[in-house]
Amino acid sequence: LVMESTQVSSEIWQHLKKNQLPHSISETLFFSFFSALIALIIGLGWSVLGLLLPRLQILFKISMALLLAVPTYVIGFLMLSFIDFSGPVQMLLKNLWGPDYFFEPRSRLWAVLIYGMSTSPYVYFS
Repeated sequence: LVMESTQVSSEIWQHLKKNQLPHSISETLFFSFFSALIALIIGLGWSVLGLLLPRLQILFKISMALLLAVPTYVIGFLMLSFIDFSGPVQMLLKNLWGPDYFFEPRSRLWAVLIYGMSTSPYVYFS
């Protein structure tokens, strides 16, 4: 790959630098910052609740350990099946507010939420 990348013309590198690189960097920074923020909020929230409710602290530890046991991509697929077009959440919303109500679960927001949620145990246990 390294050898092949050095044989690419400079026009292609200029095109990538001009068109692809700024968008890729902004997407990476958005995803990194907000997923870390969500993980921090959830992890610290569980920690504070564990301190405020000492009898339930073992439940907080078990729930975070169970969240660590499930890979991120499995959580993503489960959430997608739950909130997708034919999932129970969308069906409930359609029954409540009519057939025109729909939100797109395949977005940056949901990716950030799921990744932040699945990495929050690392904040909790550290």
